[in-house]
Amino acid sequence: MRNRFQEGEDAFRSAAERLQGSGIELALGRKDKDLILGKILARQGRFSFRLSLYEEAKELLQESLSLLLPADAPQEEAFALNNLGDVDRVQGDYAQANQFHRRALAIYQEIGDQSGVARSLNHLGIGAASLGEFRAAKEHFQRSLDAWRGIGDQWNLANVLNNLGNVASLLGEDVEAKALHRESHELCSQIGDRRGVANALNNLGLVSEAMTEYEAASQLYQESVATYQEIEDQRGVAIALVNLGKVTHKLEEPKVARLLLNEATRTGMAVRATPVVLEALVEIAALLIAEEKNQTALDLLCLALHHAATEQESRDRARTLLNDLETRCSPQAVSRAFDQENLSPPLEEFVGRVLTDSERTPFETGHPLSPNLEIAPT
Repeated sequence: MRNRFQEGEDAFRSAAERLQGSGIELALGRKDKDLILGKILARQGRFSFRLSLYEEAKELLQESLSLLLPADAPQEEAFALNNLGDVDRVQGDYAQANQFHRRALAIYQEIGDQSGVARSLNHLGIGAASLGEFRAAKEHFQRSLDAWRGIGDQWNLANVLNNLGNVASLLGEDVEAKALHRESHELCSQIGDRRGVANALNNLGLVSEAMTEYEAASQLYQESVATYQEIEDQRGVAIALVNLGKVTHKLEEPKVARLLLNEATRTGMAVRATPVVLEALVEIAALLIAEEKNQTALDLLCLALHHAATEQESRDRARTLLNDLETRCSPQAVSRAFDQENLSPPLEEFVGRVLTDSERTPFETGHPLSPNLEIAPT
Protein backbone atom coordinates (compact mmCIF):
# COMPACT_ATOMS: atom_id res chain seq x y z
CA MET A 1 0.00 0.00 0.00
CA ARG A 2 1.38 3.40 -1.02
CA ASN A 3 1.56 6.01 1.70
CA ARG A 4 1.64 9.79 1.64
CA PHE A 5 5.44 9.85 1.88
CA GLN A 6 5.78 7.75 -1.27
CA GLU A 7 3.19 9.87 -3.04
CA GLY A 8 4.97 13.06 -2.00
CA GLU A 9 8.38 11.78 -3.09
CA ASP A 10 6.99 10.72 -6.46
CA ALA A 11 5.23 14.05 -6.99
CA PHE A 12 8.33 16.14 -6.29
CA ARG A 13 10.55 13.78 -8.29
CA SER A 14 8.23 14.20 -11.26
CA ALA A 15 8.15 17.98 -10.81
CA ALA A 16 11.97 18.13 -10.70
CA GLU A 17 12.24 16.06 -13.87
CA ARG A 18 9.78 18.31 -15.70
CA LEU A 19 11.54 21.46 -14.53
CA GLN A 20 14.87 20.15 -15.78
CA GLY A 21 13.40 19.89 -19.28
CA SER A 22 15.31 21.67 -22.01
CA GLY A 23 12.82 24.50 -22.67
CA ILE A 24 12.08 25.51 -19.09
CA GLU A 25 15.19 27.65 -18.54
CA LEU A 26 14.43 29.79 -21.57
CA ALA A 27 10.92 30.48 -20.28
CA LEU A 28 11.88 31.19 -16.65
CA GLY A 29 15.45 32.39 -16.70
CA ARG A 30 18.32 30.57 -14.98
CA LYS A 31 17.98 32.22 -11.57
CA ASP A 32 14.25 31.55 -11.23
CA LYS A 33 14.65 28.01 -12.48
CA ASP A 34 17.38 27.27 -9.92
CA LEU A 35 15.28 28.73 -7.10
CA ILE A 36 12.23 26.67 -7.98
CA LEU A 37 14.31 23.52 -8.53
CA GLY A 38 16.05 24.06 -5.19
CA LYS A 39 12.68 24.25 -3.42
CA ILE A 40 11.43 21.10 -5.13
CA LEU A 41 14.58 19.08 -4.41
CA ALA A 42 14.48 20.08 -0.74
CA ARG A 43 10.95 18.74 -0.42
CA GLN A 44 11.75 15.61 -2.37
CA GLY A 45 14.66 15.13 0.03
CA ARG A 46 12.32 15.53 3.00
CA PHE A 47 10.01 12.83 1.70
CA SER A 48 12.99 10.57 0.95
CA PHE A 49 14.05 11.04 4.58
CA ARG A 50 10.58 10.02 5.74
CA LEU A 51 10.93 6.89 3.60
CA SER A 52 14.26 6.13 5.35
CA LEU A 53 16.18 6.67 2.10
CA TYR A 54 18.87 8.60 3.92
CA GLU A 55 21.65 8.64 1.34
CA GLU A 56 19.26 9.72 -1.41
CA ALA A 57 17.80 12.37 0.91
CA LYS A 58 21.25 13.76 1.69
CA GLU A 59 22.19 14.03 -1.99
CA LEU A 60 18.92 15.80 -2.83
CA LEU A 61 19.23 18.23 0.06
CA GLN A 62 22.86 19.03 -0.70
CA GLU A 63 21.98 19.71 -4.33
CA SER A 64 19.05 21.82 -3.17
CA LEU A 65 21.29 23.88 -0.89
CA SER A 66 23.80 24.47 -3.68
CA LEU A 67 20.98 25.99 -5.76
CA LEU A 68 19.38 27.98 -2.94
CA LEU A 69 22.51 29.66 -1.51
CA PRO A 70 23.13 31.88 -4.59
CA ALA A 71 19.40 32.57 -4.94
CA ASP A 72 19.18 34.66 -1.74
CA ALA A 73 16.26 32.62 -0.37
CA PRO A 74 16.96 32.43 3.38
CA GLN A 75 13.72 30.69 4.37
CA GLU A 76 14.27 27.94 1.83
CA GLU A 77 17.94 27.67 2.78
CA ALA A 78 16.98 27.15 6.43
CA PHE A 79 14.44 24.49 5.44
CA ALA A 80 17.14 22.53 3.60
CA LEU A 81 19.59 22.96 6.50
CA ASN A 82 17.15 21.58 9.07
CA ASN A 83 16.47 18.58 6.88
CA LEU A 84 20.17 17.92 6.32
CA GLY A 85 20.54 18.03 10.09
CA ASP A 86 17.82 15.39 10.45
CA VAL A 87 19.63 13.06 8.06
CA ASP A 88 22.96 13.47 9.85
CA ARG A 89 21.33 12.90 13.24
CA VAL A 90 19.71 9.58 12.35
CA GLN A 91 23.03 8.45 10.87
CA GLY A 92 24.83 9.36 14.09
CA ASP A 93 26.71 12.54 13.11
CA TYR A 94 25.36 14.66 15.96
CA ALA A 95 27.93 17.45 15.77
CA GLN A 96 27.23 18.13 12.08
CA ALA A 97 23.48 17.87 12.68
CA ASN A 98 23.60 20.50 15.40
CA GLN A 99 25.62 22.82 13.17
CA PHE A 100 22.95 22.63 10.48
CA HIS A 101 20.13 23.22 12.99
CA ARG A 102 21.90 26.19 14.58
CA ARG A 103 22.48 27.74 11.18
CA ALA A 104 18.80 27.28 10.38
CA LEU A 105 17.74 28.77 13.73
CA ALA A 106 19.91 31.86 13.17
CA ILE A 107 18.37 32.40 9.72
CA TYR A 108 14.80 32.04 10.99
CA GLN A 109 15.48 34.43 13.88
CA GLU A 110 17.00 36.98 11.52
CA ILE A 111 14.01 36.98 9.16
CA GLY A 112 11.42 36.77 11.96
CA ASP A 113 9.94 33.40 10.96
CA GLN A 114 8.42 32.14 14.22
CA SER A 115 7.38 28.76 12.81
CA GLY A 116 10.93 28.20 11.61
CA VAL A 117 12.31 29.19 15.01
CA ALA A 118 9.96 26.73 16.74
CA ARG A 119 10.90 23.97 14.32
CA SER A 120 14.65 24.56 14.73
CA LEU A 121 14.35 24.56 18.53
CA ASN A 122 12.66 21.17 18.31
CA HIS A 123 15.51 19.85 16.14
CA LEU A 124 18.08 21.16 18.63
CA GLY A 125 16.19 19.48 21.45
CA ILE A 126 16.36 16.14 19.67
CA GLY A 127 20.09 16.60 19.14
CA ALA A 128 20.70 17.48 22.79
CA ALA A 129 18.70 14.46 23.95
CA SER A 130 20.73 12.18 21.66
CA LEU A 131 23.89 13.41 23.42
CA GLY A 132 22.37 12.85 26.87
CA GLU A 133 21.97 16.58 27.56
CA PHE A 134 18.43 16.13 28.84
CA ARG A 135 18.01 19.42 30.73
CA ALA A 136 19.12 21.37 27.68
CA ALA A 137 16.83 19.25 25.50
CA LYS A 138 13.87 19.95 27.79
CA GLU A 139 14.53 23.68 27.57
CA HIS A 140 14.65 23.58 23.76
CA PHE A 141 11.45 21.52 23.59
CA GLN A 142 9.59 23.75 26.05
CA ARG A 143 10.47 26.86 24.04
CA SER A 144 9.36 25.09 20.87
CA LEU A 145 6.12 23.91 22.52
CA ASP A 146 5.26 27.40 23.74
CA ALA A 147 5.86 28.78 20.25
CA TRP A 148 3.65 26.17 18.56
CA ARG A 149 0.85 26.75 21.06
CA GLY A 150 1.02 30.44 20.24
CA ILE A 151 1.00 29.76 16.51
CA GLY A 152 -1.82 27.20 16.82
CA ASP A 153 -0.13 24.49 14.72
CA GLN A 154 -1.61 21.21 15.97
CA TRP A 155 0.62 18.85 13.98
CA ASN A 156 3.86 20.32 15.25
CA LEU A 157 2.42 20.78 18.74
CA ALA A 158 1.70 17.03 18.92
CA ASN A 159 5.23 16.21 17.75
CA VAL A 160 6.92 18.40 20.38
CA LEU A 161 4.63 17.03 23.11
CA ASN A 162 6.02 13.59 22.27
CA ASN A 163 9.61 14.82 22.40
CA LEU A 164 9.07 16.69 25.67
CA GLY A 165 7.48 13.59 27.15
CA ASN A 166 10.52 11.53 26.13
CA VAL A 167 12.89 13.85 27.94
CA ALA A 168 10.65 13.95 31.02
CA SER A 169 10.79 10.16 31.10
CA LEU A 170 14.59 10.16 30.79
CA LEU A 171 14.72 12.59 33.71
CA GLY A 172 12.60 10.21 35.79
CA GLU A 173 9.49 12.41 35.60
CA ASP A 174 7.20 9.53 34.60
CA VAL A 175 3.85 11.02 35.61
CA GLU A 176 4.54 14.17 33.59
CA ALA A 177 5.83 12.07 30.69
CA LYS A 178 2.70 9.91 30.56
CA ALA A 179 0.44 12.98 30.56
CA LEU A 180 2.42 14.56 27.71
CA HIS A 181 2.37 11.39 25.59
CA ARG A 182 -1.34 10.87 26.17
CA GLU A 183 -2.04 14.44 25.09
CA SER A 184 0.08 13.88 21.99
CA HIS A 185 -1.64 10.56 21.19
CA GLU A 186 -5.09 12.12 21.52
CA LEU A 187 -4.14 15.09 19.36
CA CYS A 188 -2.49 12.92 16.67
CA SER A 189 -5.56 10.66 16.56
CA GLN A 190 -7.81 13.70 16.09
CA ILE A 191 -5.81 15.18 13.22
CA GLY A 192 -5.04 11.87 11.50
CA ASP A 193 -1.27 11.89 12.05
CA ARG A 194 -0.49 8.15 11.92
CA ARG A 195 3.24 8.63 12.39
CA GLY A 196 2.54 10.75 15.45
CA VAL A 197 0.24 8.03 16.76
CA ALA A 198 3.02 5.45 16.31
CA ASN A 199 5.50 7.72 18.10
CA ALA A 200 3.12 8.30 21.00
CA LEU A 201 2.38 4.58 21.37
CA ASN A 202 6.10 3.79 21.44
CA ASN A 203 6.75 6.51 23.99
CA LEU A 204 3.83 5.47 26.20
CA GLY A 205 5.43 2.02 26.12
CA LEU A 206 8.69 3.52 27.38
CA VAL A 207 6.88 5.16 30.29
CA SER A 208 5.01 1.96 31.15
CA GLU A 209 8.30 0.05 31.06
CA ALA A 210 9.95 2.61 33.34
CA MET A 211 7.06 2.10 35.77
CA THR A 212 7.63 -1.72 35.56
CA GLU A 213 4.29 -2.23 33.79
CA TYR A 214 5.89 -4.67 31.35
CA GLU A 215 2.78 -6.31 29.91
CA ALA A 216 1.24 -2.93 29.16
CA ALA A 217 4.51 -1.75 27.62
CA SER A 218 4.69 -4.83 25.40
CA GLN A 219 1.20 -4.22 24.05
CA LEU A 220 1.95 -0.56 23.35
CA TYR A 221 5.17 -1.44 21.51
CA GLN A 222 3.35 -4.00 19.37
CA GLU A 223 0.74 -1.42 18.40
CA SER A 224 3.54 1.01 17.59
CA VAL A 225 5.34 -1.51 15.36
CA ALA A 226 2.11 -2.26 13.50
CA THR A 227 1.41 1.44 12.95
CA TYR A 228 4.94 2.15 11.72
CA GLN A 229 4.60 -0.80 9.33
CA GLU A 230 1.31 0.59 8.09
CA ILE A 231 3.00 3.82 7.00
CA GLU A 232 6.19 1.98 5.94
CA ASP A 233 8.46 3.89 8.33
CA GLN A 234 11.26 1.35 8.64
CA ARG A 235 13.33 3.39 11.07
CA GLY A 236 10.28 3.63 13.34
CA VAL A 237 9.76 -0.11 13.02
CA ALA A 238 13.36 -0.73 14.10
CA ILE A 239 13.08 1.59 17.11
CA ALA A 240 9.86 0.00 18.34
CA LEU A 241 11.26 -3.51 17.79
CA VAL A 242 14.29 -2.68 19.95
CA ASN A 243 11.97 -1.55 22.72
CA LEU A 244 9.77 -4.60 22.30
CA GLY A 245 12.86 -6.80 22.49
CA LYS A 246 14.01 -5.11 25.70
CA VAL A 247 10.69 -5.52 27.49
CA THR A 248 10.35 -9.09 26.24
CA HIS A 249 13.68 -9.84 27.91
CA LYS A 250 12.29 -8.36 31.12
CA LEU A 251 9.25 -10.62 30.71
CA GLU A 252 11.74 -13.52 30.81
CA GLU A 253 11.33 -14.65 27.22
CA PRO A 254 14.94 -14.36 26.04
CA LYS A 255 14.54 -16.40 22.83
CA VAL A 256 11.72 -14.20 21.55
CA ALA A 257 13.62 -11.12 22.70
CA ARG A 258 16.64 -12.18 20.64
CA LEU A 259 14.52 -12.70 17.54
CA LEU A 260 12.99 -9.24 17.92
CA LEU A 261 16.37 -7.60 18.42
CA ASN A 262 17.81 -9.46 15.43
CA GLU A 263 14.98 -8.15 13.27
CA ALA A 264 15.45 -4.64 14.65
CA THR A 265 19.14 -4.87 13.70
CA ARG A 266 18.36 -6.05 10.15
CA THR A 267 15.74 -3.35 9.68
CA GLY A 268 18.01 -0.64 11.03
CA MET A 269 20.91 -1.76 8.84
CA ALA A 270 18.68 -1.72 5.75
CA VAL A 271 17.95 1.99 6.21
CA ARG A 272 21.35 2.94 7.69
CA ALA A 273 19.84 3.93 11.04
CA THR A 274 23.17 3.39 12.79
CA PRO A 275 22.24 4.62 16.30
CA VAL A 276 19.25 2.25 16.36
CA VAL A 277 21.42 -0.67 15.26
CA LEU A 278 23.93 0.07 18.00
CA GLU A 279 21.16 0.21 20.61
CA ALA A 280 19.92 -3.19 19.43
CA LEU A 281 23.44 -4.64 19.62
CA VAL A 282 23.85 -3.44 23.22
CA GLU A 283 20.64 -5.25 24.15
CA ILE A 284 21.77 -8.37 22.29
CA ALA A 285 24.96 -8.19 24.38
CA ALA A 286 22.81 -8.28 27.53
CA LEU A 287 21.18 -11.49 26.29
CA LEU A 288 24.56 -12.99 25.42
CA ILE A 289 25.82 -12.28 28.92
CA ALA A 290 22.89 -14.23 30.34
CA GLU A 291 23.88 -17.10 28.02
CA GLU A 292 27.51 -16.78 29.22
CA LYS A 293 28.70 -15.93 25.71
CA ASN A 294 30.93 -13.35 27.25
CA GLN A 295 33.49 -12.77 24.51
CA THR A 296 30.91 -11.86 21.87
CA ALA A 297 29.09 -9.68 24.37
CA LEU A 298 32.36 -7.98 25.26
CA ASP A 299 33.11 -7.24 21.61
CA LEU A 300 29.66 -5.71 21.07
CA LEU A 301 29.85 -3.52 24.16
CA CYS A 302 33.30 -2.23 23.24
CA LEU A 303 32.03 -1.46 19.75
CA ALA A 304 29.10 0.53 21.14
CA LEU A 305 31.31 2.47 23.53
CA HIS A 306 33.78 3.42 20.78
CA HIS A 307 31.35 4.13 17.95
CA ALA A 308 30.66 7.83 17.35
CA ALA A 309 26.98 7.21 16.51
CA THR A 310 26.06 5.57 19.82
CA GLU A 311 23.47 7.67 21.67
CA GLN A 312 24.23 8.56 25.27
CA GLU A 313 21.52 6.35 26.77
CA SER A 314 22.88 3.32 24.88
CA ARG A 315 26.43 4.29 25.84
CA ASP A 316 25.46 4.39 29.53
CA ARG A 317 23.75 1.01 29.26
CA ALA A 318 26.82 -0.47 27.55
CA ARG A 319 29.12 0.88 30.26
CA THR A 320 26.94 -0.64 33.01
CA LEU A 321 26.93 -4.03 31.30
CA LEU A 322 30.66 -3.87 30.64
CA ASN A 323 31.45 -3.08 34.26
CA ASP A 324 29.67 -6.27 35.28
CA LEU A 325 31.18 -8.30 32.45
CA GLU A 326 34.76 -7.29 33.23
CA THR A 327 34.52 -9.17 36.53
CA ARG A 328 33.76 -12.38 34.63
CA CYS A 329 36.36 -12.15 31.86
CA SER A 330 40.11 -12.52 31.90
CA PRO A 331 42.23 -9.36 31.59
CA GLN A 332 43.49 -10.71 28.26
CA ALA A 333 39.94 -10.97 26.88
CA VAL A 334 39.11 -7.44 27.97
CA SER A 335 42.35 -6.11 26.46
CA ARG A 336 41.66 -7.89 23.17
CA ALA A 337 38.13 -6.45 22.96
CA PHE A 338 39.47 -2.91 23.42
CA ASP A 339 42.27 -3.44 20.91
CA GLN A 340 41.97 -0.94 18.06
CA GLU A 341 42.39 -3.66 15.44
CA ASN A 342 39.43 -5.54 16.87
CA LEU A 343 37.33 -2.37 16.72
CA SER A 344 38.34 -1.44 13.17
CA PRO A 345 36.03 -3.67 11.07
CA PRO A 346 32.93 -1.91 9.71
CA LEU A 347 29.64 -2.17 11.55
CA GLU A 348 28.36 -4.57 8.90
CA GLU A 349 30.99 -7.11 9.89
CA PHE A 350 30.01 -6.98 13.57
CA VAL A 351 26.37 -7.37 12.61
CA GLY A 352 27.23 -10.34 10.41
CA ARG A 353 28.90 -12.05 13.35
CA VAL A 354 25.81 -11.61 15.51
CA LEU A 355 23.07 -12.42 13.01
CA THR A 356 24.08 -16.02 12.39
CA ASP A 357 20.52 -17.06 11.67
CA SER A 358 19.40 -15.56 8.37
CA GLU A 359 15.80 -16.61 8.85
CA ARG A 360 13.22 -13.87 9.35
CA THR A 361 11.57 -13.75 12.76
CA PRO A 362 9.44 -16.93 12.99
CA PHE A 363 6.69 -16.00 15.43
CA GLU A 364 4.61 -18.94 16.50
CA THR A 365 0.89 -18.72 15.86
CA GLY A 366 -0.87 -17.64 18.99
CA HIS A 367 2.26 -16.46 20.76
CA PRO A 368 1.13 -14.03 23.48
CA LEU A 369 3.50 -11.36 22.22
CA SER A 370 2.31 -11.43 18.64
CA PRO A 371 -1.47 -11.70 18.20
CA ASN A 372 -1.49 -8.96 15.54
CA LEU A 373 2.20 -8.53 14.79
CA GLU A 374 3.80 -9.54 11.52
CA ILE A 375 7.41 -8.62 10.92
CA ALA A 376 7.76 -7.17 7.45
CA PRO A 377 10.83 -8.11 5.37
CA THR A 378 13.37 -5.34 5.04
